[in-house]
Amino acid sequence: MKRTQEKWFDRLREMAEQVVKDQSIDVKKIDPTDITKLINDIQVFQVELEIQNDELRTSLDELEKSRTRFSRLFDMAPAGYIILDESGIILDVNQTMMDMLHRQRDDLIRKPFSRFILQDDQGIFLARFTAFYKNPTDKTMEIRLISGNSAMFHARLEGRFVPLETYPGKPDIDQFCLIVTDITESKKAENDLKTHAHMLNERNKELHCLFSISGLINDPANSMDDIFYETITILANAMQYPDKACGRITYKDREYTTQNFTETEWKQASDIVVNDEIIGCVEVYYVKKMPVIHVSPFMEEEQALINSVALRLGQTIARVQAEARILHLKKAESLGRMAGAVAHHYNNLLTVVMGNLDMALADLPEDCEPAESLKHAMEAARRASKLGSMMLAYLGQTNAPRKLLDLSLTCREFLPALQGDMPAHITLNADLQKTGPAVRANARQIQQILECLITNAWEAMDDQTGSVYLSLRRVSYSEIATAHRYPMDFQPDKTEYACIEVTDTGAGIPENDVDKIFEPFYSTKFTGRGLGLPVALGAVKTHNGSMTVATRPGRGTRIMVFLPVTDKTDQVLPDKRETDEM
Repeated sequence: MKRTQEKWFDRLREMAEQVVKDQSIDVKKIDPTDITKLINDIQVFQVELEIQNDELRTSLDELEKSRTRFSRLFDMAPAGYIILDESGIILDVNQTMMDMLHRQRDDLIRKPFSRFILQDDQGIFLARFTAFYKNPTDKTMEIRLISGNSAMFHARLEGRFVPLETYPGKPDIDQFCLIVTDITESKKAENDLKTHAHMLNERNKELHCLFSISGLINDPANSMDDIFYETITILANAMQYPDKACGRITYKDREYTTQNFTETEWKQASDIVVNDEIIGCVEVYYVKKMPVIHVSPFMEEEQALINSVALRLGQTIARVQAEARILHLKKAESLGRMAGAVAHHYNNLLTVVMGNLDMALADLPEDCEPAESLKHAMEAARRASKLGSMMLAYLGQTNAPRKLLDLSLTCREFLPALQGDMPAHITLNADLQKTGPAVRANARQIQQILECLITNAWEAMDDQTGSVYLSLRRVSYSEIATAHRYPMDFQPDKTEYACIEVTDTGAGIPENDVDKIFEPFYSTKFTGRGLGLPVALGAVKTHNGSMTVATRPGRGTRIMVFLPVTDKTDQVLPDKRETDEM
């Protein structure tokens, strides 16, 4: 600055000398008084000039200080400042902007500003810059910038035209200043807020889903079919993309699906478990590929929701089964009391009838007509007595003796008689071990069980050609299924059981009728039938065993009998006299 001042004064001196040189003055004609006055004026002017020079130097010093303060404010401003020309070329930057971009001034000056913009955002900047430059008032632009360390940050751009002083002698011009603010943290906070709002909405949908399903389950008017159909629809609508979601619930070979159900590769599923046994599955699909979160289009919370719904359905099924079991037990208890009382009274009355018939026959000649009639009456009374015995057998109130039996040999002994009663279009296939397992049982009751199961099996096929399969094996107590297990209050000992399995290829049993087949006199054949399976179950109960039923409509039925095995090895064959008794 001082050198500039000196050059300026030198220039003034040269100009003054030139003026004096150009004027021709005759010194001899000048009045001495005028010369004295001129000298005095020159001295005054010199003093004034020196004062002005001091003031000018003071002003220049102040101006230099102002320029320094301005430079510091410009460089240390909290926002980045970039001076651009109308082509977007950088003319000047402040220190804050250099720090933002992690670049030196020489790396920025005379470079296009677009070079430092993320490639995906360069088109946005270039498309809007011309209009932005012409009229930046109340306009902003958000783009992403790339710093020298390859880091990316979000920036907000604002434009201003500011008057900037140039060098002396040149007019002031307005230059375009771009104000750059780093908004990375605010964008992150904004995105976090959006994410939290979205997650809150998703949680609200999940809570509404669980609340709606609870209402379904707690409404006694809804059947399990209603619950399954409504639940899968509600669950699909609770997903992040409900318009792209569909679902299916599988339970006991039945499927309950949403109307738009389509199997795809984008799936989340959870098993329905009752008493540690998988009995069904809840599945949710996306019908098209959606944005991947972590490893799938489903959020972790969505999988947790599906798990929760599957768990609730399992609990509901277990509760319904428990209620049905309690109802069945109460019904069985009531029937048992009634049947026991009837059977005992019935047998007492038959004893009187049969006793009087015996005495009447003893008083009559054998070949007389009344004697023949009494014999027929006696035969009918004996058959009626067997009916009473069967009722007692259903109740498990028989005192039939038990022996140590080799169950394979016992079953093999009864097979010829059973095959003889079967129709020609039915085939009996047996898979029996050579020996064992050993059980302590009554041979006659074992025969009753086999006869009942095999007769029911071939009768289930009516006139159609089919097969009955009989097998015998040794199983662990843990292999006894809990579904359709009878008696319903049976709890297996932690031991091994002999399993007699009878399977047919018939029409199967409807799901709602399975629990009825062990009720006395329930039959789908004709009136007067229906004691076979109840009597078989009574025999199994007296042996501390159980029976299970597995059936599929149109695919046949499998009934399994479980009898506790004994560790003794002195096996005994069935007593022929015992098995022939009626």
